[in-house]
Amino acid sequence: MQSSSSQSTNKKNLSIDSIEPLILMSASCGLVDSVTNPAPVDTVAPPSPEPTDTTTDSGATTTGASGNGITLAGTDGNDLLSGGPGDDTLIGGLGSDLLLGNDGNDTLIGGEGHDLLKGGAGDDTLDGGAGDDILKGGDGNDVLVGGSGNNILDGGDGIDTAVFNGKFSDFTATDLGNNTIEVRGSDSRDVITNVEKFQFADGTVTLPDLLAGRGPVNTILGTDGNDRLVGTSGNDVIVGGAGDDLLEGGDGNDQLFGGAGDDLLDGGAGIDLLFGGEGDDILKGGAGDDALFGEQGNNQLDGGEGFDTAIFSGKSTDFTITSLDNGAIRVAGADGINILTSIEQLQFDDVTIPAANIINAGGGAGAGGGAGAGGGAGAGAGAGAGAGAGAGAGAGAGAGAGAGSGA
Repeated sequence: MQSSSSQSTNKKNLSIDSIEPLILMSASCGLVDSVTNPAPVDTVAPPSPEPTDTTTDSGATTTGASGNGITLAGTDGNDLLSGGPGDDTLIGGLGSDLLLGNDGNDTLIGGEGHDLLKGGAGDDTLDGGAGDDILKGGDGNDVLVGGSGNNILDGGDGIDTAVFNGKFSDFTATDLGNNTIEVRGSDSRDVITNVEKFQFADGTVTLPDLLAGRGPVNTILGTDGNDRLVGTSGNDVIVGGAGDDLLEGGDGNDQLFGGAGDDLLDGGAGIDLLFGGEGDDILKGGAGDDALFGEQGNNQLDGGEGFDTAIFSGKSTDFTITSLDNGAIRVAGADGINILTSIEQLQFDDVTIPAANIINAGGGAGAGGGAGAGGGAGAGAGAGAGAGAGAGAGAGAGAGAGAGSGA
């Protein structure tokens, strides 16, 4: 950094050779901080009401009053705006500006130019605007908006949030180590440290979720009546509640909970989890590798495209499993009967059975759900109609020992 002084104008011209923190010097003590390549510094016009402490020795300093929060607006040049102990609003405007919030819950807006914003103590909101900016939240729970350009964001102490203009899918995140990450968008590159939350147009995620690529979740809650609830293109949690509900997940990896009533759940595209709840429900996984839980009632489970799993609560010996003529599978248990189509595997507490084994065997698996005529691994002798003995009773001994009959 070079600093030169002109006696005729009493202004200090500042320059910086790199994108490292710009350096502005206070009139009283020569304190150094940063922005990038500031032009000659202009004197800031006093705001209304006028601050009680204004210094212009550096040609760039306006200091806030000692009472309640005030608003300071910069010029078209390079300004130094310093707030007081209250909740202040500092607006840099054009030029490369230094904004100091100090105490209080402050709002700092850099505007255009390469700006340095320091929130200080309190819960502050820092918006860099256009240009390559440096945002330092300081103490408190701060909100940092880098804006366009190559920015440095340091949340400091507290639970801090970085805000981005766009959806989660519009950005990529890279772990740089040492508690530092890089988030790139179409018009921005932010290097971020000491930030706990990341807010996008479609929701907020934590740091672990950001680095793992897990997008934000949108929660939609139904009423006690008959609801139609439609998800977004992102990841949704949709809860129908009581009533006969229609839940549509759409794109994204969704979780749909039917609740009480006779519900229709359609996961749409993505890797979805569908829970029927109480009542006679219809579950459609759609495209993607889905997991379908029929739960209580007589349900229809259609996995759709992808590798889908029907999941049951209980051991395989608690159910009677039957292959039907149309290629569907019937699973009967204490909670009801489930008819499965386009399902690749059945998961129980004690075993997971490929659906193809059941269908190819062409008979009933009985209460065991294993080999025998029920479509397990053995070569049981059950008839195609499913009347054969349960798993373990056929010639190909299976995992179960029950003797339930097929449908």
